[in-house]
Amino acid sequence: MFSFFSKPAWDDPDWRVRQKTALTKKDAVQLRRLALTDVAEEVRVAAVKGLDDQDALVEVVRRGACNASRQLAASRVTDPARRIALVQEYGVPDECRLLALKGLPADPRLLSAYRPDSGETFKHALLDLLGGVRDEAFWARVAKEDPERKVRARAIEQIASEKIRASLARSESDPALRRKLAEGIKSGELLQQLFDDEDQESARIWLAGRIQEPAILGRIAREDHNADVRIAAINRLASVPVLCEIASGSGPIPACLAALARLPDDHSRGVVAMRSPHEDVRAEALRTITDEEVLSKLEDEASQPEIRWLAGRRIGSMPMDALSEIRNGRTLRRLIELETEPEVATWLVGRVGDQETLRVLGGSTFPGVAAALRRLGERVGPLGMRFMPVPGRPYEMGLFPVTVGQLREALGSAVVPGKGGDELPAVGVTPEVARQFCDYMSKHGKAQYRLPSFEEWRHACMANDENWLDVASGQFSWAEALVGTQRLAVGCNGRRAALVAWANPWGFLDMVGNVAVWVDDSPRHWLHLASGDPLAVGGDPGKETDFALAAGASWADARVRKGRLERLVARSILNGWGADKVGFRVLCEQEKAVGSAARYKLVLLPETAQGVSKQDVIAAMGTRWVEATNRIDTWYRVAPAVVLLTPQYNEVRRVKRMLEECGARTQLTTG
Repeated sequence: MFSFFSKPAWDDPDWRVRQKTALTKKDAVQLRRLALTDVAEEVRVAAVKGLDDQDALVEVVRRGACNASRQLAASRVTDPARRIALVQEYGVPDECRLLALKGLPADPRLLSAYRPDSGETFKHALLDLLGGVRDEAFWARVAKEDPERKVRARAIEQIASEKIRASLARSESDPALRRKLAEGIKSGELLQQLFDDEDQESARIWLAGRIQEPAILGRIAREDHNADVRIAAINRLASVPVLCEIASGSGPIPACLAALARLPDDHSRGVVAMRSPHEDVRAEALRTITDEEVLSKLEDEASQPEIRWLAGRRIGSMPMDALSEIRNGRTLRRLIELETEPEVATWLVGRVGDQETLRVLGGSTFPGVAAALRRLGERVGPLGMRFMPVPGRPYEMGLFPVTVGQLREALGSAVVPGKGGDELPAVGVTPEVARQFCDYMSKHGKAQYRLPSFEEWRHACMANDENWLDVASGQFSWAEALVGTQRLAVGCNGRRAALVAWANPWGFLDMVGNVAVWVDDSPRHWLHLASGDPLAVGGDPGKETDFALAAGASWADARVRKGRLERLVARSILNGWGADKVGFRVLCEQEKAVGSAARYKLVLLPETAQGVSKQDVIAAMGTRWVEATNRIDTWYRVAPAVVLLTPQYNEVRRVKRMLEECGARTQLTTG
């Protein structure tokens, strides 16, 4: 029997009793009280299980003392309106809101349940449910405010308004999302606004590729500071005049080339080749032109000399006037590398004036690379004179005869006759003036300069290949014919400038032809030539002082004879008709032979100078070369005879001059 003072089961101190009571009794008031206030979680959960009252369940969700009872209550609320209300309440735990959300249909009232700081699971479930709700203002808010990139991306997919997308893109920090927003925009005005606001290079390139309006594309292609952005706009342009204008303009070279690549016809490319301020662009434009009429017009009218040259080469001519204007080493290098004919490429190498260009050419594989490697051995002396080493000999030879400009700079205008431009060979000077020039060179340089002997000149001229001299008038190559000259430069209308010539096998220019050159030998050994050499007309064959000795052929000679390259020149014609036919070339002495430990052989020939007998030579030598007195007679009996074999070039040269001054004839070879 219960005591009057015993507590009812709802308030029993034993929680297990209260739990059992809650599970078995249906008293809404007591169940609500236990669900909200009981100290035992098990009792609260049991009370919620027994509650059917929807308002009481909502109250437990809002005010419950433990998560388990609140979540259970949320799952038992079935009235849609009450569930929506729970979802809308920010104070309700996300777990409960998520349970209330489960099974609800999409309802615009749920839009207010979104908060950027909600839990990720609830927020994604809410947005999943709201995916079918077309409210762009709501989705714009989510895309703008939510901290999660994934959520913003989902919201962007719900927005169709281009203006809203553009507005969001201007405030979006994530480049990928900015692009996602821009993907839904077609308006050129809005894309331009985004482009102008964009700082990231890759995004600006992408936006330029989205714009379709020609005016906007043209502005970007002309003015943007980034070449890649310009190119993206250029690739969208279709207007040929605009593309031609951009390709011909002063913008970045890559952008100009991109515009050039989109031009559809040779006429437009010809305009670019003629107008572009960029050499690279002009050359590329010319490379792509195939119409011979356009190329011919460029050869005739282009202001840039390299374009006139390249256009001419494309149609088989060689515009020498254009080539003469080109001084820049980089430009010459381009012409050489583009040249397809090996002999023309080799010839062009001779026009290069700086070592850096030659080094670049020497490391490449163009047809004239051998000439570039050979020219890397050049040395520049005083007055800019270029010297090449003579293989096997301890001296260098001037690449080209001394020019009017070089002679005038060294000796002054009073000494140099006013004959022709600075690039032409200096003529009208005596051997004495030529030696005076060599003295000037020695004084202002770091070496000894002099005129070569005939033998030294001939050695450099022949270059170990006398057959090259067989290329005479009527047998020269098509390329030489186009230049208007010949390898041997004879049968011409006058002197020609430096660097026009075709080199001999060792790289020397105009060794034969253009002008004959003074050599440092006595004319006494050559007086017998007086009757057969046009340059000797006017001198007395019996008077050595009437003549001086030169080597080679001049422009006025009709042909070249390998056996008659020594020239007896009457001094009397140097101020007359022969004045412009003889110049001079300079030799630079070095300490030793280049490339090998050479030995020099001096051979005494059986012939003697005109009017001198062998006995005269023996007698004269007896006073000058005492140690050889007893051998000279023997040498003549077996001549030709080796009189000296030594690695000392200056010694063999000294003995050679001594023998020849006594009337002997000698030959110097390497042995």
